[in-house]
Formats: sequence, structure tokens, C-alpha cells
Amino acid sequence: MDRGEPLDMAALHAVEAANVALVRKFLASWHEPLKIDYSGLAPDGLFRSNDWTPVPKNAVELREYFKTVVTPEDRVEVVIHQIFAKGTLVAMARTDTVKAPGKSDRIYEIAAHFTIKQGKIAEWTDHVYSWR
Repeated sequence: MDRGEPLDMAALHAVEAANVALVRKFLASWHEPLKIDYSGLAPDGLFRSNDWTPVPKNAVELREYFKTVVTPEDRVEVVIHQIFAKGTLVAMARTDTVKAPGKSDRIYEIAAHFTIKQGKIAEWTDHVYSWR
């Protein structure tokens, strides 16, 4: 059985590094909710910011959903504990802390996966396993 040409591992690692960078950039933009950078999301992608959401959202719906869970005054701190890529898949463990003026911090422990297609986040699901 011929498996074709061997993989160009250097090129694969460069793509994986770019995929991780894309996800990191998206999450870093969450600090100020009005300045979230949605440009890395595929317009026809499917996004679930928590795994109990019954229907994934497209990029426009995701933007509208975020407006219901964070206010312009909130600040979101994202701490990535682990992140890796294998081909088009980026997986991570992270902690999101939502800081709202005059309220207790909302802390979410999350495992997440992202699928990257043509340089955009095409799928994303957060699996929230602890919140306080």
C-alpha cells in the first residue's frame, strides 16, 4: 500500500503554530467585551461558548450572545494553562474570570477545542467543568 509522500513535518508544525496563535489572539481580545476581535471566526462557523448550549451559533449570533453575558464595563481575564495543536485541531485548558464592577468575580474552569479551516476558527466548543 502506497501512502504517498511523507508529511512535511516542518510545514505541519508551522500550520499548528499559526492555529494556536489564531486562538490565542481571539481569546486575548476578550479583555474588553466591546473590543472582541471576531475577525478570526469563519462567518459560517459553528460556535458553542458552553457545552450545554443546545444549538451552536454562527459568528453574528455569537456576538449577540456575548452581549447578554458580559457588559461593556466587565473585564475578562483568560489564563491558558495548556494549549496544543494537532493539524487543524487546537485544544486547551483555561480559566476565564469575568470581573464586573461591584460584583463578585465569576470564575470558569474550561476545556475547549477549536477547529481551524482556511486560517479561520470554523468550530469552537467550550466544556465548562467548574464555575464559581
